Amino acid sequence: MSAIDWTPGPRLRAAMDADKALTRMVRDKLGGYGLTVRRFGARKLFAAGTTAQEAADHMEQIIGGEG
Repeated sequence: MSAIDWTPGPRLRAAMDADKALTRMVRDKLGGYGLTVRRFGARKLFAAGTTAQEAADHMEQIIGGEG
């Protein structure tokens, strides 16, 4: 698995499937990763990490705390 490979957790996967969320993973100039999630009818969410998977895991925590 390379640094850009990542697997969404159950909350993010559910948001992607049910809410038709758009996700975008990018690598910044310093080598970190940022994950942006835009869901219809909701605010834009952003999570960062040193690896793409770390950013995805951070997004799981953010989505879990929204409810």
